[in-house]
Amino acid sequence: MITNKIINFFLSLTRNMKALIIIISDFCIGLIISIYYFGISSVDIFYGLLLTVVVILFFVFLDVYFNRLKYLSNKILLRVLYLFSTIFILLNIISIFIYQLSDSLFMFLVTFFFFIVVSRLIAQSIIYKRSVRIKNVLIYGAGVSGNKLYKSISVNNPEYNVVAFIDDSATKLNEKIDSISIFLPDQIKFLKKKFNCYAIFIALPTISADKKKSILVSLLEYNLLIKIVPSVKSIVEEKSNFSDIKNIKIEDIIGRDTVKPINSLLKDNIYSKNILITGAGGSIGSELVSQVLQLKPNKVVAVDMSELNLFNLKSKVGDSLDNLDICLGSLNDKVFLEGIIKANNFDIVFHAAAYKHVGLVEENISTAVLNNVYSTFLLADMSIKYNITHFVLVSTDKAVSPSNYMGKSKLITEIIVNKMMHLEKISLSTVRFGNVLNSSGSVLSIFEQQIKNGGPLTVTDKNVTRFFMSIPEAAQLIIQSSAIQSNHNTFILEMGEPYNIYELAKKMIQINGFNVKKDQYSHGIEINITGLKPGEKLHEKLAIESENLKKTTHPQIYSTKEEYAQFNVYEFIKELKDAYNNSEEDKFKKIINTLIDEHQAIN
Repeated sequence: MITNKIINFFLSLTRNMKALIIIISDFCIGLIISIYYFGISSVDIFYGLLLTVVVILFFVFLDVYFNRLKYLSNKILLRVLYLFSTIFILLNIISIFIYQLSDSLFMFLVTFFFFIVVSRLIAQSIIYKRSVRIKNVLIYGAGVSGNKLYKSISVNNPEYNVVAFIDDSATKLNEKIDSISIFLPDQIKFLKKKFNCYAIFIALPTISADKKKSILVSLLEYNLLIKIVPSVKSIVEEKSNFSDIKNIKIEDIIGRDTVKPINSLLKDNIYSKNILITGAGGSIGSELVSQVLQLKPNKVVAVDMSELNLFNLKSKVGDSLDNLDICLGSLNDKVFLEGIIKANNFDIVFHAAAYKHVGLVEENISTAVLNNVYSTFLLADMSIKYNITHFVLVSTDKAVSPSNYMGKSKLITEIIVNKMMHLEKISLSTVRFGNVLNSSGSVLSIFEQQIKNGGPLTVTDKNVTRFFMSIPEAAQLIIQSSAIQSNHNTFILEMGEPYNIYELAKKMIQINGFNVKKDQYSHGIEINITGLKPGEKLHEKLAIESENLKKTTHPQIYSTKEEYAQFNVYEFIKELKDAYNNSEEDKFKKIINTLIDEHQAIN
């Protein structure tokens, strides 16, 4: 108790006071060693005390006393050694050419150096390392990045003790970095048990997404905290430190290598053009705004009906851009929409606005479906009226053979813009893709919140699968698809293989440092199977028939073509609005389902 009070008192002192205490300590060490070697009455004790003062003055000059004891490193200790070595050499020169010095004086210097170093190590151990629980860790990667990370941890994070390096290269087996051995990955289980390891830090910033995913999945079974170095720059630069590494996220587990964008496809419809982006405050819309602004458009108008979303958008991209206008309003307001379009000579429209959450749409069918359908109709009609060159509709995989009203509303928007623009000079493209990572209300965001609450995680079915793509990649591909020339104007973004949601739920629990609860007697976070909700599918598809997909000039963008039923768009919209205004929900649903059934029948 008393020891802790002393330690806390020392920690509370100013830097100057701490330095003064260490100076006094060093002088006392020098005095005691001088008395031991020379005796209190010897003339040589004067030389011992003089050397003590010289060393202290040199330490002050070299700022040794102002290096934080908590972060004592080999570099500082080497500076101390260099100083003592220099003094030792100077004394030898004096002894040979000027004045014969006693052997005891040289022994004094060696002993003084030894106790200076030992005193600091003991002080660091007592004062700082007693206040934290030392955690043994592994570093995966015995290359430049791994070595840099190790040095950063040694200097800046004394609570972590690196006990071993892991590397895939068998040629590094039995080699060492600063006396720490290198092992192959199959030794991780043994090392964890031997050293009671707390975490593993991955320092492999140049590996491919597939390789990183493979490593991360293999590490999950060891129940270690996993952190990862995100890039070479973050760990190799001199200014980098341990704080640059991050906790792994589910994106790292399901991520993939992104294909480098084709610059001509990015710039064709953006550079020096006037752009309208709807749903600009949403996950995809805000990323579209960010990426489009980087491509040097003449002007971007960002529209959203959510005040909060637009506030967040301004925070993200900045509110002082001369070529960005942010507009708050509903796309169902014809006067509002036409005012924006008349005031700007738009070259291209990215229509990303829609109600997208399946559960909420099912609970509010008439309002949600009308919003999605009527806003798209108005925007398409205005695009034709004011001669906008390109129209890009952002759709979803749920529009393929839809089983819920969100998917049905998006399929109808595809049908409407295709019918309205078929005979017009507008270049139309519809872009379909699956779930995007970290989007609002996505299943992975829900899992994260459920884990923070201690569980349980809710999964509809053990076999349910979904496609996933990152928000930046989706936005980038949407922009590029607008410039692709194809007779098949429905574009499908390559989503890779679908992921099992139940397995993802287990991995999310593991990467957050918990165990999956297997029964009532075990500890961990539980996963509850809730059953499929009305309108939910076990598996989603991106096209009605995958064999009908055609390659395009971009390796991750395919195109497909669907047939569309003969019907009058304007009469359809009038019937739908009348049913909505008269609160005839059954009739409203029938109008929707009749068109969907006709489309399904001819495709």
